[in-house]
Amino acid sequence: MRPLVLYSEPFPPGGSIDARTVKRALGRSTYDPWSVFLRETLQNSWDARSEPDGPISFGVDAWFATEDQLGVLRETIFAALPSGSALGVDLEDGALPVLVVSDWGTRGLGGPTRADRATSERTDFIDFVRNIGRDQKKGFAGGTYGLGKGVLFQHSVHDTILVFTRTTFMDRPISRFMGLAVSEPYEDDRLRFTGRHWWGIEDEATGVNPVQGRPAEELALALGMDSIPEGETGTAIMVIAPAALDEGDWEGRDSIDDIVGRIVDAAAWHAWPHMSGSIRTPSIQFFFSCEGSRITPPDPSHHPVLKHYVGAYRRAVDSLPASSHAEDLYTVSELTSERPARRLGVLAYRRYPRENRVATPPFGDVDSHVALMRAPRLVVKYLRVGSDAEAFATAGVFVADAELDEKFALSEPVTHDDWIPQRAQGEQYERNPVRQALDRIRRSFRARPVPPVVGESGHLPGVTSLATMLGGLLAGMPGGVDPGIPAGTASGVPAGPAGGDGGVGGGGAPQRPRSQAVARIGENASLLVTESGEAAVEFDVYAIAPDGATLRVHALPRVVLEGAALEALEEAPAGAPVPRVIGWRARNTSDLVAGDVLTITDRSEREWVVRMSQPPDTAVTLTLRLEATAG
Repeated sequence: MRPLVLYSEPFPPGGSIDARTVKRALGRSTYDPWSVFLRETLQNSWDARSEPDGPISFGVDAWFATEDQLGVLRETIFAALPSGSALGVDLEDGALPVLVVSDWGTRGLGGPTRADRATSERTDFIDFVRNIGRDQKKGFAGGTYGLGKGVLFQHSVHDTILVFTRTTFMDRPISRFMGLAVSEPYEDDRLRFTGRHWWGIEDEATGVNPVQGRPAEELALALGMDSIPEGETGTAIMVIAPAALDEGDWEGRDSIDDIVGRIVDAAAWHAWPHMSGSIRTPSIQFFFSCEGSRITPPDPSHHPVLKHYVGAYRRAVDSLPASSHAEDLYTVSELTSERPARRLGVLAYRRYPRENRVATPPFGDVDSHVALMRAPRLVVKYLRVGSDAEAFATAGVFVADAELDEKFALSEPVTHDDWIPQRAQGEQYERNPVRQALDRIRRSFRARPVPPVVGESGHLPGVTSLATMLGGLLAGMPGGVDPGIPAGTASGVPAGPAGGDGGVGGGGAPQRPRSQAVARIGENASLLVTESGEAAVEFDVYAIAPDGATLRVHALPRVVLEGAALEALEEAPAGAPVPRVIGWRARNTSDLVAGDVLTITDRSEREWVVRMSQPPDTAVTLTLRLEATAG
């Protein structure tokens, strides 16, 4: 086959958008670069599905181009290169990584190949290859802005991709192949150029058109882009020299196995609704490989964290026409607004005992969150609704009502990773369904009011109160830290053989004379379940020994009675469970030292955590007794 022709777009006399718009339109995201890559490419594939509910297949494959493939790239595809391109160096180097994203069960890039003629056909090809932005006629599926394709160029060191598609045009099957690249705008002796480039068959009207028919199939086969099964329609896109731009440069490129691994992780955390399906049938089949070795993504239904979200999702989808009710361990609620009266969506969630920190996604823990989603059924965002201080985790799902999909779509930034109510605001005083939904979700997890524990001497900080804690462990429902207990004040404790009970309170690091010992108890207490299954509570303690002295800090667990009185240790009812100190650890370590006494010097750590058992149906607090000795 003869070499493809390179066409570099000049600015028309009336001006145009330069290529930087394509790469920079996405802006910054809260997610890592390969998560953004997965989210945008998968969303484009899902929007192109042939059937309303799918299924589709989606694959990501990475490898180093073979000698034969390098020969095709050098001699046929990139025989001519844009001004300033360094791609030729990599083509000669002999170690060129490539990444191919493919889908089938989709329409492919059909329709006409020139963008200036009115047509009743779908315009998928020109929207992806020629135009920038979204065709308003396509509605608000996943690609609200039509700029997601920029992620493909962003993740190529040379801003270059190859596109192969099997599709239909005028009810006839057709195959197409084309190269695309973007660069900085530039100029020669006569003209200025936008920085947009295409490789194809020379055409007087468009500059170049795609290679079509059997030659397109042959190029795809020669380059390993033939992943679309015979007889299926779909699209395969090759990213030349894949990498994630970091702080404006390409230093420290990830290896291709790292890249595929991060994309697999991203698929698990952002696309698990499609992996599991609402009726236990996946709506997207995923395929991943690196250098020919298949990589199997995790099964969300058996994942230690995602399985709880999967359960919530299935119940939310099943209950979309239903009203508020509880089912087994999940609570399912229809969230509505009153003015106007309408359904905002369905919220389903459960509470479960925290497990060891496992399977944490690259963007942080999601064990006190609700996954927000709308029609494309990709996770827009994990919204925090709880605290790490709670003994139980929360896994929830909110699915926006289909009638409001456009409003929720408009609230999303270009990267589709948040709901920002202001973006969806209509007229000045119009009720905003996005804001209403977020408010109602947060309200669903607002702590129930608990009467504060108040005594004549003021408030006691660091008090926890559990209602049937053990019963809650069995039922999957939480206890919690009383939100109505404010912090007290702190005080230094004079050094001496018997310093007395330490002050209880919170605040920052105290300022002290070097001759004093100081101990503070932090404001908050954290509930947890130990490895042995015992309910426990941890208090932060800030302790300083006097210069040249040794300080022994005795932790004294106390039960809080009505009126904030502390139960005397010898007055506990017969047979009643009594809180006990389990041990101490430095704040920045997980190593626990058993016993109720902490011994420190003036050179020791100052931030500590004391752990004590938490009996059910009991409010507990902590007091300190200090002993300082010279030397």
